[in-house]
Amino acid sequence: MRSFFAMLFADHRLCRRRASAPELASRTPRRTGPSGLEGEPRPIDAVMARVSSEGGFLLVEVIISALLVAIIVVATFNGFDAANRLTIDQRRHAEAALLASESQEKLRTDPATALDALETAPHKYEVEVGATKYKVTQEAKPVNGGGSSTGCSVNESSRENGANIQISSSVTWALHEAAKQPPVKQSTIITPPVGSALEVDVSNGGSPKLAAAGVTASAKYTPVGSSFTNTAEGTTGAAGCVILTGLAATSATVEIAEKPNFVTTGGTLKYPTKEVSIAPNITTQYAVSYDEGGRITAEYTYKGETSFEGQPVTGNTFVVSSEFIPAGDPTFQTGSQEFKYQGGGEEKYEAVTTTAGPTATTAAGAKYAKGDLFPFSAPWTVYAGDCPNNGTYKEAEVPGGAVVTPGSNPTVKVPLSRVNLTVNDGTYAKPGTVESVPAEVSITNTECEGSETPNNAFAASLVHAQLTNSSGHLEHQFQPFGKAKLCVYDKAAKRAYTANYTNSNAEGTTLNAYFGQRSKAEREAEEAPPRKKRETEETEAKTAKTKRETEETEAKTAKETRETEEATQASAKTTREAKEAKERKEWLEKEEGKKLPKISKAEREAKEKAQTTTRETDEKNETKAKEKRATEEATAQTAKEKREKEETEATTAKEKRTKEETEAKALKATREKEETEAEEKTSFSVASGVSSC
Repeated sequence: MRSFFAMLFADHRLCRRRASAPELASRTPRRTGPSGLEGEPRPIDAVMARVSSEGGFLLVEVIISALLVAIIVVATFNGFDAANRLTIDQRRHAEAALLASESQEKLRTDPATALDALETAPHKYEVEVGATKYKVTQEAKPVNGGGSSTGCSVNESSRENGANIQISSSVTWALHEAAKQPPVKQSTIITPPVGSALEVDVSNGGSPKLAAAGVTASAKYTPVGSSFTNTAEGTTGAAGCVILTGLAATSATVEIAEKPNFVTTGGTLKYPTKEVSIAPNITTQYAVSYDEGGRITAEYTYKGETSFEGQPVTGNTFVVSSEFIPAGDPTFQTGSQEFKYQGGGEEKYEAVTTTAGPTATTAAGAKYAKGDLFPFSAPWTVYAGDCPNNGTYKEAEVPGGAVVTPGSNPTVKVPLSRVNLTVNDGTYAKPGTVESVPAEVSITNTECEGSETPNNAFAASLVHAQLTNSSGHLEHQFQPFGKAKLCVYDKAAKRAYTANYTNSNAEGTTLNAYFGQRSKAEREAEEAPPRKKRETEETEAKTAKTKRETEETEAKTAKETRETEEATQASAKTTREAKEAKERKEWLEKEEGKKLPKISKAEREAKEKAQTTTRETDEKNETKAKEKRATEEATAQTAKEKREKEETEATTAKEKRTKEETEAKALKATREKEETEAEEKTSFSVASGVSSC
């Protein structure tokens, strides 16, 4: 280009010189000598002088001429370049159309499973022709018999009446994309292998439905006329659906592959396998509610505040429930600060009831790290406690509940009631001081007794354990609404103090426990020794009385016997004396001969002597009997005096016992009154001799 302008400029100067030669010759100055006279003319000097005088004009002319030439040349070359670019673009369009045609030919030979995959995940690849890289995108979508596209969406009912598929091939290249021009595209409607189609729609089941992508569905079926089982498989795309085509059967067993963090409407990790009927040669829709689970976090409050008297409000378990959980499953789950999980399978949970804190959350196992609450379009109901009964109180439920979206963990403020417990070391009448030694406490949620196990849980505990603090209050005084039983254990005395209460509002319940309050068993144990002593004394007195009465009876019988014996003896003596007198008289008359047979004096005297001996023996026996009776009478008299003394002592003891019993009865009545009043005022009953609550 530079040589061209140099040549053009030289030609211009030559022409300029030729055109002005006569003028230059006529104006050429004469050469003068030293004397100033004119000499011979000098042409070169004249030309130089002329050029010097007109140099500015010539430069402008040259610049203008060069500019004109440059404009002409640039315009000429731009025309050449535009024509060249147009030719190249046309050649690239032609190459792109050829690549699109080749792609279409390849798609026509692909199996139905490959086309199904293109419905949710288009295939992209690059082809280099010459120095240009072309990007080819292959897509497929189902169309009806007339060829109009219906696509695939969980929020639409399938309008397909056939298994036709529209295949599309789009080609672009870098300059084409930079110019923002539409791709070179070719589309064709083809019919895949003969059979029906099954559209699996995976969503949250709401309205409108939220599509769940990345879920793999497989259909196992036995083609008509075959004994072998085939399997069609596909994965849902952004629209939440996949169409399985070429199913030459009237039914198929559809299985949804377990996907980490995905749950069913019932919160289970594995979607149940189902036998699905397939209509011939059309697309049958199968709706699946399966989506990524979520959690709910509870932030505990008391009267709308998260703190009370400078301390955070703490709680343990809470309940989330939904009416959309399928029938047959419990409609609620529990949240807590801590969980125990079963290994493998569904990884069912158990809420730990021995810890408490400002917040708690629902379960999240290894397979469902984001939670197992299904993302229903409607909100979950939330309240503190262990079962739905805790949520029946007016102030218990969280207004508006909590909406769970896939993978989310919304936080809601959960209201609690209060149990204001104070433990003293005295009695109700004499409270003493606050019990500063921590005592074991268990609170049983009786509101939930008989309730079913929470959904997806392997066990549930209604007993919540904690301790009292140095002020004699509960460490965690904020509790759910509803009925409960509170037990405080006095480890030193081995006594359990139990009270039933109902928290029907936020204000809650105030309870006072007195470790000096004794149990009924302890009171009975204290009364047992005196009572036993009295009973023993009464038994002994009764026995002594019986003995005395027996002895008196025996003494009376003995006296009567003695009196009878004395009367018999006196009568016998009188008879004997009369007999002896008669015999002596008769013996004397026989001696004198007045009666026969006659006896001698010696015989008479012998008989009288024998009679005397007999009398003396009888009299001696009578004396002994008399002495014996006297002894018996003396003994009886002594026994009588002893009995009378014992009766007097027994009467005195009885009077004493009666007095003691009267006093004991009065003291017992006073204690029972105090204890009854204490139980009424404190609401606590006491059990002694136990090892825990």
